Amino acid sequence: MGTLTDFKIYDEEFFGGITEVVEQASIEMGSGSAGTINMISNNQRGEFERESFFSHVGGLVSRRDNTSIADIADLDMAQGELVAVKINTKIGPVAQTIDSFKKIGQDPSLMSFALGQMYGNDIVLDYLNTGLTAVTTAINTEAGMVHDVVNAGGATTTANYAEMVRGLAKMGDRASRVKAWVMPSAVYFKLMENAITEKVTNVADVAIYAGTIGSLNRPVLVTDSPALVNADPTGDGLTPAQYTILGLTEDALTVNQSEDSTIHSEIVSGKESLLMRLQGETAHTVGVKGFEYTGVANPDDAVLGAGASWNYSFQDVKSGPGFAIVVN
Repeated sequence: MGTLTDFKIYDEEFFGGITEVVEQASIEMGSGSAGTINMISNNQRGEFERESFFSHVGGLVSRRDNTSIADIADLDMAQGELVAVKINTKIGPVAQTIDSFKKIGQDPSLMSFALGQMYGNDIVLDYLNTGLTAVTTAINTEAGMVHDVVNAGGATTTANYAEMVRGLAKMGDRASRVKAWVMPSAVYFKLMENAITEKVTNVADVAIYAGTIGSLNRPVLVTDSPALVNADPTGDGLTPAQYTILGLTEDALTVNQSEDSTIHSEIVSGKESLLMRLQGETAHTVGVKGFEYTGVANPDDAVLGAGASWNYSFQDVKSGPGFAIVVN
């Protein structure tokens, strides 16, 4: 008589596939974004991660009248709080007949590794999309962090280098803190087109021969994440799509795999054909630099993407995650 050991998910191979993909993506994300987007793994209890800090004391240094001995009022010290939120996700379940694998001569261990890589890719995409939803929404709650080209009343509402410079101006004397750009592919290729036609400082040669754009000496992370693309802003199907460009500072976004993944596999009997089923659970925590998440635990995308769920805890917008540029 056969047993479950005759055909099963090989956990080692499955997690090997996940680990290979996630670790590679984490390294590429960290280096490609110049440290502005961090993917880490650190177990965390509860649904929220909280960090308190002392708020800057306004007027800490001021002029002293050395001819006076009058009483003066004490300045108060206050604490602020940064809050990140845990997002719980499921893996599968996926079910497939054992016979289907036998028919193609597939080895279960190879299948397990392939499934692990598939899940690894999906996990990384989920990390990126939820993270970008959080940071984009949070930034848009602060008017001082947003350069809205679409509603500025200018003659041009599409992406161009002048608007990127105006976005950087939001950071004033701390513009050097902006380490990387994050933008949709439509914006990236529009900027490449501009580089070819405008020939800014001979940047057209770079665009043609190296396949890059003039990015004001900062790396560009290109992703068509839904967080950066609003295909139908007014819901009438007529208004041009709106795109968000992010200029991020170091550690602007942190996505933490905050719980160990649990994978369960089994052979399902009582069917016309035996099935192999796999299901799993995991969780990750999303935090935005300088912001406090104020929404409910385990938010869906709608709650995570609601401005009411985020509150800026720092006093100066220059100390936060960066800025957003809204273009067509």
